[in-house]
Amino acid sequence: MCYKISNTKGIEMKEKILVFVLFIFLFVGCLPTLGNQQITNNDINKLNKTISIIDRFYLRDIPPLHLKNIKKKYFTKEDINNDIKSVLEKLDKYSVFINTKDKKEILKKIKFKIINEKILYMAIPTFYHNTAKNISHIVIENKNIAKALILDLRNNPGGLVSEAVKTVNLFVDKGDIVSIKQKSMNGTRTYRASSQTTITDIPIVVLINKNTASSAEIVSGALKNLQRATLVGSETFGKRTIQALIYITKDKKEAINLTIARYFFPSKKRINNKIKPDILLFDDSFKKEHIDSQMKYATKYLKSIFKEVY
Repeated sequence: MCYKISNTKGIEMKEKILVFVLFIFLFVGCLPTLGNQQITNNDINKLNKTISIIDRFYLRDIPPLHLKNIKKKYFTKEDINNDIKSVLEKLDKYSVFINTKDKKEILKKIKFKIINEKILYMAIPTFYHNTAKNISHIVIENKNIAKALILDLRNNPGGLVSEAVKTVNLFVDKGDIVSIKQKSMNGTRTYRASSQTTITDIPIVVLINKNTASSAEIVSGALKNLQRATLVGSETFGKRTIQALIYITKDKKEAINLTIARYFFPSKKRINNKIKPDILLFDDSFKKEHIDSQMKYATKYLKSIFKEVY
């Protein structure tokens, strides 16, 4: 009987030792994670920088933010990041916190081809660095063939305003392209066309749809307002504002995409009024026949111009 009691105590002791060893193992394994979550001066600086940027550049005046109360206690880096996210969410749906390591940006190339031996077709997916330069190269390389141009901006979410302005300037030699109202500027800045950068005066059709947004709306709206192109498709997204990607850490692993400006066309109409096409045609390329009626119309329209000119 005594032997059984002693044996039971021995088993209990072994269990306690096993539990203790497991605890130490788990604790040591979690140390790197705990270390990564410890708040440093860089995290506090990131917090302060975010608030400073919002106060200085955000498009509209905003009430004092709760993040200014530095007395609030933060226990982990994630607490700070969540607070930054919550503040941005209160501003507008386009201002967001970005962790660049989670963001895989795929830069799509401009697709182009010659249709009916006379029409140069270009599908422009976005307006990022050198977009206008690449468009210019394609047009110049095909200048002896192309007698007309189709710019496909359907499903183009936008990009850099500077590239949108440069793109319009490739086809326009005079006139106001777009105006920008920004909190950090006194008054409004207007971008004007220059004949020095114009490369062609051939007829243009621009294809647009409900997913044509931001800088793509600037291009389509400006070309329409300046009577330089015919727009075919459906109404655009109506973005009305522009955002700037601003890094808030030195290693550029974290940033905020902040709304900083509003667009106006020369007619003083805001860009939030959706760009309306000259020819309203809804996209039917999803059908089994895969007939792109918008492309079909654009091609037919430009061919009719050839008959008048040639």
